[in-house]
Amino acid sequence: MNTTTTPPADHPEILKKLYGSGRCRAGFAVKSLASATGSSPELAGLAVAGLLGGIAGPDGHILGPADNQISPDVNVIVAGAEDAAWRRLQELILKPVESLQSRLREMGRAVDPVRVAELEHMRESKDATIKLHGIAGQELSKPLPFGPLDNTRGRIALRLSSVLLRSPSPEVFRKGVEEILDRHATIVYPDSRIFAELSRLAPPRQWQELLKLIVDALEGHDERFDRIDANEGFGRLAALKAVLLLTCSEAQAAQAMGSTNPELRRLMQQSLVVRPGYCKPLPRANREYLRGGYSAYTDAVTSVLASRRSGKGMQFKVSDEDYQLLTEYTGYMESLLPTCTTLPQRAWVSDLAWKISWAMMAVKGMAEPGGWCVPYGIHVAHSAICEHTAFCAQEQKKQHALQDESARRLMLNRIERLGPCHWRVLARTLRVQRRELFAPVLEGLVSEGLVVCEDDRYALAAPAKAKEVA
Repeated sequence: MNTTTTPPADHPEILKKLYGSGRCRAGFAVKSLASATGSSPELAGLAVAGLLGGIAGPDGHILGPADNQISPDVNVIVAGAEDAAWRRLQELILKPVESLQSRLREMGRAVDPVRVAELEHMRESKDATIKLHGIAGQELSKPLPFGPLDNTRGRIALRLSSVLLRSPSPEVFRKGVEEILDRHATIVYPDSRIFAELSRLAPPRQWQELLKLIVDALEGHDERFDRIDANEGFGRLAALKAVLLLTCSEAQAAQAMGSTNPELRRLMQQSLVVRPGYCKPLPRANREYLRGGYSAYTDAVTSVLASRRSGKGMQFKVSDEDYQLLTEYTGYMESLLPTCTTLPQRAWVSDLAWKISWAMMAVKGMAEPGGWCVPYGIHVAHSAICEHTAFCAQEQKKQHALQDESARRLMLNRIERLGPCHWRVLARTLRVQRRELFAPVLEGLVSEGLVVCEDDRYALAAPAKAKEVA
C-alpha cells in the first residue's frame, strides 16, 4: 500500500523539505489499523501515539534537543462520537491493552500480599527473587507474553496490576489510581460519559471533583496516597500523572471550549481536539496484510508494557538527520505559540512531533526499516495541530457571530424602548458602557437601514422591520 504523503501548498519550508525526502509515509502497523477501520493513517497514528504514550509510564521518553527526556504523553479529544470508523479504530487499539491488563489484574488478585512483603525484605537474596517470580506467575489462566516479574523490584512488577482506566466514575478513579503503583494512569472515555455528566443543568458535585482530579493529573500535580501495606516507608506524596484519550460529539467539544467552568477550559487547553474526517481514509487491504499489521501493533503494546514493568521504560534516541528535522520543526512551532490563540497554551505543543515520533518508533516492527518514523511523526503532529486550529477557529467564529447577533438585538430593543436618543442616554442602559465595543454594531444597523443617526442621536428607521429583527 503506497501512502506517501504530499503537502498542501501552505505548508512551511521545513515540511516541504520533509515531504520531498520520500520518507514521509505511514508504517506497517499504522496503515493496517487505518485500513482495517476505514480511518485515515493520520488519525490512526495520533490515536496510537495517545494510547502508547499513556501506557509507557513515567520512564518512557525520547531524548530531546539538549538530550533532555521528553515524555511521550499526548492528550487527545476526538470530536466524533457518531463516527463509525473512529469507534472501530478506538476499540481495535484498546483491545490488546485491555487484554493484557485483565491478566495483570488476575495476577494481582492471585498473589498473597503478606508473603510478597516478607520476600521483599530479602530482595538481595537470589532465592527470594526466584520465589517472587513463582508467586507472580501462579494460578494464571493464560501466561503473560512477558515475564511476570521483569526485575528484582518485585514491588512494582507484582503490584502494577492496572495501567488504564476505562470510563471511570469518581469512585472508581480514586480507587483505580491506588492500583497504579507508579502513579501514571491512562484515562479513556470512549463514550463521552464525563461530558454527559457535566452538561447536566446541575452537574453532580462528585463529577465536578473528578474533573478537577483528572485535570490536575494531566498537569502532574502531587497527591497524597495511603499505604498499601504496613511495610512501606514514610513518604505518602507522589506526583500523579495521567494521559487522556476522550471521545465526544462536536457539540460537546464546542460547548467545553466556550464553557465558563474553569476546569473544563483547563482540560481543553491541555488537549488536542480533532474530528475523525480531517484526513483521507485508506481503502481496505487484504486480510493477510491487516492481520500482520495488527500483530505488529499488539507486539508493540506488549513491548511497551514490558519495558514499563521493568522499571526502565521504552527509550529512544533519534539519528542526526532526524534530529535536524525535529529541531527545525520545533523551532517553527515555537514561533507560532505566542501569536496563535487557537493552540493549546502548553509547552508540550512544541514537543508534539518528538512525542509522536516516539510512538512511531515504538510501533515499528522488528524487521521494518525505521526511516519513516520521525518524518511521519512530524506529519501526524502537524496534521493534528492544523485540524485543532481549524476546529477552534470555526468555534470562535460561531461564538463571535452569536455575540454580534445578541448585540444587534440588544441595541434595537433599547432604541425602540427609549425612542430617539443620544448615545449617552443609550449607554446608561448598558452594563458595559465602552462605546468602541458597540460602535461597529450601531454602524452595521445604520448601514442595513434599520437605524438612523443624526448628530449622535439614534432612532429606528423602520420600526416594524427593526421590531421583527429584535
